[in-house]
Amino acid sequence: SILDEVAWEDLCHVFVPEMVRRAFGRMKEPFGADRCASESKIAERFDVLEPEHGRVILFFKAFNSLVARPSLPWHAPVGSAISGSDGKPLSIAAVCEMYDCRWGQLPDGRRQAVLQEIRRMREIDSVTEVLRQLLPFAFSTADVCELILWAAKHGHCKKAVEQWPSLKQMPSTLTNAWRRSQQLRTDFEHEAQQILKCEKSMPEQLDELLLMTKLFWQRCAKEATAPSQEFRYASREEACAVAAAARARAAERLASKSKGTSRTKGMSCNQLNSSSESDDAGRQPGSGQLASRDLAALQASASGRGPFHLEVVLSADVGSASHKQHLSLPMCYVEDRDVLSTGRALRAKIATETGIDSRTMRLIIQGARRMPLFTTGVEEQPKDTPLSNGAVLAAWELEAPGVLVEVQKKQRGRNKPGNGWHAQRSRGRTYDMCIAGAIARETVFAKVDQYFVAVEDSSGLDIMFGLCKTLQKDAIVVCGSGFKGLEILRHLAMVHGWQFESDALRSNARIIFGSQTLFVVAEEDAPTCEPSTHYYCEPRRGLAGEQPVPIPETNDDGTCAVVDAALEEGKGRKGYPVGGKSGKGAALYSGTHGKGGKGTALDGLIGRTGGKGGKDGECQTAATKEKDELPVPAMISLPLQAATAGLIFVVDGHFLRETASISRAIWGLRTRPCGSIPVPMFHLVTDIRQVILETEEQLRTVNAAISPDGRANTTVELQDQPCVPLGAVLLAEEGSLPVLPEVTELPAVVKFKLRMPSLGLVTRLRDRYGCTISEIFCDVMTSLLKQGSLQC
Repeated sequence: SILDEVAWEDLCHVFVPEMVRRAFGRMKEPFGADRCASESKIAERFDVLEPEHGRVILFFKAFNSLVARPSLPWHAPVGSAISGSDGKPLSIAAVCEMYDCRWGQLPDGRRQAVLQEIRRMREIDSVTEVLRQLLPFAFSTADVCELILWAAKHGHCKKAVEQWPSLKQMPSTLTNAWRRSQQLRTDFEHEAQQILKCEKSMPEQLDELLLMTKLFWQRCAKEATAPSQEFRYASREEACAVAAAARARAAERLASKSKGTSRTKGMSCNQLNSSSESDDAGRQPGSGQLASRDLAALQASASGRGPFHLEVVLSADVGSASHKQHLSLPMCYVEDRDVLSTGRALRAKIATETGIDSRTMRLIIQGARRMPLFTTGVEEQPKDTPLSNGAVLAAWELEAPGVLVEVQKKQRGRNKPGNGWHAQRSRGRTYDMCIAGAIARETVFAKVDQYFVAVEDSSGLDIMFGLCKTLQKDAIVVCGSGFKGLEILRHLAMVHGWQFESDALRSNARIIFGSQTLFVVAEEDAPTCEPSTHYYCEPRRGLAGEQPVPIPETNDDGTCAVVDAALEEGKGRKGYPVGGKSGKGAALYSGTHGKGGKGTALDGLIGRTGGKGGKDGECQTAATKEKDELPVPAMISLPLQAATAGLIFVVDGHFLRETASISRAIWGLRTRPCGSIPVPMFHLVTDIRQVILETEEQLRTVNAAISPDGRANTTVELQDQPCVPLGAVLLAEEGSLPVLPEVTELPAVVKFKLRMPSLGLVTRLRDRYGCTISEIFCDVMTSLLKQGSLQC
């Protein structure tokens, strides 16, 4: 550091993690930690995507220790450990003096040391070694793996990162989770290989694979929820620090509580100070709470203690005043007929003096010691104690100086419990939403077994073809990317040489290969439904002398004649402005309640409100209208032939406008009897974004957003197509460079690589409806389909 107050040892704990985290924002490809087989492979993958990472910072550190802030003067010989020194660096003033004395020229030995450091750093080929030389303490390979996984998790986060790693005591949470996922993948592939080795038909093997997949992930979920005997903290020191902080917070909470509701078991004072604040009125106070020996001792003690004045403080929430009130009450420990005074008698006196209902009082004794009869032999400090109705006043030294009784407002159920586990509903879902989701799950989604496959470098059409051919079944394909998605599927089907047929609705198509058919459906706008409920509102009463407004006359074409007249007039006059308080509007009604604006705001025909409109506002701005408008309902139309399908595929499901489209596809299988085996539903998710370029203008739009290296500099939005996000990488056909098609090649399908597969619909079905969607790894599915094609 170039500051005397800050050293590199103070900065590295924050600087190095942020340096690694920002590297993920520059990577051109997804990191893919799940594809790395070991911790060293994670570091190697990082080196491939971000070569020479951290060398510039490492040079600055070396230059800083040799030239800018050396521990020895420049003319001193440089030791072998030139990359760092344990000595204290020279001050900035001393470095400036050396610079001025030598006119900025370094000695030959120091200059050679800098060049030697540069040559040494050029031989470093791994980020692991760079991090070890940057940090002034030991940093193992496991620590490097944890840091890289943390940076991969937060690399694209645009908000403040709260979970910052401790480099000196690196945790292993992310590394353990990565190892767990690797072990799960290995176990799944091993069980799948055992199924594929069995000498059975392909449909039987596929059924066993689907059953194994469901049971495998159910077993993993059960193991994840079971408590595991693991250490919560990475080291003993960290655990001790956390425990000390917890004890400090508990002590602070205990000190801040002055409610006095805690009770000590086994103490005679607990018998004395009863928790009941509503004793039976006919029972003598204190007689049923004290032993006869203790009661006699109290009476003997109280007879020798004369009358006294007790200071009483009324809190602001009890009296009518806005501040505390003080009063002094004459008291004695023994009443008439040698009856000991209790809290009930004190409440009655305070009610007589102040006029406050005694039932709303809560009395707190402050600064009083208990009598020696009720102590444990150890001197106790005065503390705040609540005074119940049956408590005997002689049990405290109330006549001592500084003792007072505070009167607070009694609030029954002051510390009300929360909702408990009811408050733990996920994402703020109400009970109505949970019940509706359960109904949809049990009545609709229970008819299918759902799986998802993360398809790699493919659109999923090959998997659909392989499964239909293996099982000899037709399938329904729900295409979430709309009509343009159907065009992309048509293009891919023609490339494979399959027959593609579309109907007049444009939302249905068929892909025919051999004896199997894919019924492809896309969402379309649902027809508007006329409201079945009509509301009648009573007309608002006018002011005195105001005549009711007649119903506006209508023209032959059904339009309002009064509105047309007002629009032709242009400027409103005094009266009721159409659109209420909006800006420019037409004044359609005459009256005396304000001025109408100018223009054509017609939304105020129903509600007549006066007032002066703004100078540049309309009835509703475009932004307000867009915000208030509900999305257009969507639906899918299934052909009658699709009722015999035995499979359902969902492609680009995260683009679906309504989850009801999935329900419609499930209910479309009408020929299946009740209680039959659920139909397999496969969600094919991918990290490939496909768009179809049909015009030269679309080609120019995409070309303007693509950098020379094939990455999207900005988000590309084409009409009626999914957008291409920032950072997507243009993919090339096999054996060619990533280039856009020529104008003569249009229409053409262009593919972009995303950072990760889109799991929006899968996550939505899991969270909202509680659906079980098991993952089938793409390698396993591909191996199964290849084996099936060989058998055929």
